[in-house]
Amino acid sequence: LERRLDSRSSTFSSEAGWLNRWSGKPVAGLLAALCVVLVDLFAASDGFPWPQLVSQVRPVQSVYWGVTRDRAELRRSRLADAPTARVAILGSSRGHTGFRQAIAENDMPGAVFVKLAHALQDPVTVHALVPELIAADIDVAVLTMSHVDTHRPVRLEPLPAKSTARIATLWALVDAGGSTLLRDHRTSLYRILASAISNLYRFRDNLGRAGANTLREFPLAPRRAGRGGMLLPGEPGLGGAGPTRLQPKLERRLLSGVAPEQRRWVYQLAWFAEVRRGAHMDLQFRLLEHAVAELREAGVAVVVAECPVHAVGKSLEQPGSEADFRRFASALAQREGVWFLPLPVPSPYKGTDYMDLFHLNEAGAARFTRAILRVLPEAIAAADLR
Repeated sequence: LERRLDSRSSTFSSEAGWLNRWSGKPVAGLLAALCVVLVDLFAASDGFPWPQLVSQVRPVQSVYWGVTRDRAELRRSRLADAPTARVAILGSSRGHTGFRQAIAENDMPGAVFVKLAHALQDPVTVHALVPELIAADIDVAVLTMSHVDTHRPVRLEPLPAKSTARIATLWALVDAGGSTLLRDHRTSLYRILASAISNLYRFRDNLGRAGANTLREFPLAPRRAGRGGMLLPGEPGLGGAGPTRLQPKLERRLLSGVAPEQRRWVYQLAWFAEVRRGAHMDLQFRLLEHAVAELREAGVAVVVAECPVHAVGKSLEQPGSEADFRRFASALAQREGVWFLPLPVPSPYKGTDYMDLFHLNEAGAARFTRAILRVLPEAIAAADLR
């Protein structure tokens, strides 16, 4: 009996020791994280009910739908009945507001248009979306961008509108940037890798709409303070970031001649001050070049439509930035058979064509959309329609 009691006591003691090792550990949190990862894997599979989701997602105009909205839109294009072509519009929030889908669908009723443009979408994100564009049988990819996109810092942040937090994109970023990028930004890359493994960035907007932001947000970086949270904090970006605000005297001088409604968006001035040459520009050019080469190899036609820039913004950027982008896009057009639509000189866009300092209003967007539509028939005819 004594031996049996000793045996049972030692067994109980070992079990208690195993339990003690988990004492104080966030077991519930780990299980919840596992559930989110499993749900994410299911959402990325063909078994997910995308047709039902599409009908709910499409009317939402939020630019922060990110991966969820993109995949729903791509799925919608694949479900279309024998379209003449599938056209994807990519770019930042300037492309989101500048390309008017209603005008395109009215002028080209046989084509299906999917708008994957988001705030914060940069060449890194465009590069990340290439495999999904090819898998969705996209015929024409329209890149709405300018030097403002290629010459601003590369933000190493796992935000939903960006696809930086994907292992494949992270690898491409390191491959393009080399050992210097890996060494100088290793902390941010570690954090992005953690987010890529969990894929939690896909649920940022969904959690926000459910009122659960505070349950999963980390402390904000100063640049994002007061404007919604980030899943993980990180450095402002490769290439360095400019000031969050300009000197008040300079702001007043720059805004003295603009419309009152545009003056409210004073913080946008700092975005133009970030437009600088540097290693970040070369990195984004290389990523765009690689993305276009992959699309062309898959038979996807590519149109690069240069977005207009507000005159106030142009006064803040580094001279020569616009010429850099046009040289790059022109060389790309000659080498890869890309349709490049540079802005006419002088620009037909006036201050009254902007809703703020960054985005086109209805009149400006209609002009920009129809400039793209004029070359689409030729691009569609040249594409390898599959």
